[in-house]
Amino acid sequence: MTHVNKFINSMVGNPGSLFSVILMFALISLLFLAPEAMATQPALPDIGSGGADDLLEQSAGTTQQGMFYAIWVVGILLIFVPAYFLIGAFADWMKGRKELGEVGAVIIVGVVIVVAGMWLLSTASDLTNTGI
Repeated sequence: MTHVNKFINSMVGNPGSLFSVILMFALISLLFLAPEAMATQPALPDIGSGGADDLLEQSAGTTQQGMFYAIWVVGILLIFVPAYFLIGAFADWMKGRKELGEVGAVIIVGVVIVVAGMWLLSTASDLTNTGI
């Protein structure tokens, strides 16, 4: 247990290191979510005999896939960025620089941001017809 306490204290003392740990967790979670994202991505239309309609369909499919991946990345960041600020507020509370009410305010604002952001992302998903 002392190793865990030393690790947490070293992270709290160095915000750059804490940010790198959170970024590492975000990348690992993206790695685990990538197969599901690839399985549910919209298919690109085949280019048949060529022509303006096929080219427009191809570019629409490519744009749709790009928006699909952007929605996934923003969704992951939407969870980890408020978590970063919550960890910082908790560390300040542990050091006596903030009161518990301020940490509670960070939690409430973080929850509101995550819920509103997820609603916006699901709306964007519906608009792009990706069906996330």
